[in-house]
Amino acid sequence: MKNIILVTCTCLILLLASSCDKNDPNRFDFQMDTENYFSYKNSTEWIYKLTTGATQDTVRSIAYARGMADRPEGIAAVSSSTLIGSKEEKIIVRAEAIPNQSLDRIAMLTQLNGTLVPGPILLNLNGVMNPEDSSVATKLLTFDVAGNQYDDIWEITLLGHPVFRKLWFAKGRGIIKKIYLNNDTFDLIKFSPGN
Repeated sequence: MKNIILVTCTCLILLLASSCDKNDPNRFDFQMDTENYFSYKNSTEWIYKLTTGATQDTVRSIAYARGMADRPEGIAAVSSSTLIGSKEEKIIVRAEAIPNQSLDRIAMLTQLNGTLVPGPILLNLNGVMNPEDSSVATKLLTFDVAGNQYDDIWEITLLGHPVFRKLWFAKGRGIIKKIYLNNDTFDLIKFSPGN
């Protein structure tokens, strides 16, 4: 009798585990590179330096969440990172796998006078970033910032954004260079990954 109960429990556990399989056709995970470029764990820190002076800007990831969200088509990967800078800017980076379309939507929201302003909004289709808004995305093989060479960079030119003119994203680092509307240019000089 004990063996029958043990076999029944084992089969039940295996059945439940297989229903949560990552290969489930109703489970939609992130595309290649979405998390590599746009997901910042808590306590991640970037220190930028103004290219024309000694001014520094420190940005920290203060809130990070990643999970799965129920959608009519199944469950989809979602993540959100909130970044706070010493220039009193707040940036929220949200990503979501889009079910049945084999792509992810990444939205960066910048807080300006208490209002969240969207942009850029990117669609990641198999590692290629395509703007959904009026931004322009350009892939750079290498890019030098403050004497450091980065590979596989996405340069995003923002059109009509009230804060930023251009942003450069590096795999595993996030924003490595940023140009504000007033042309202040900040280069990443130090990066500390979070946990």
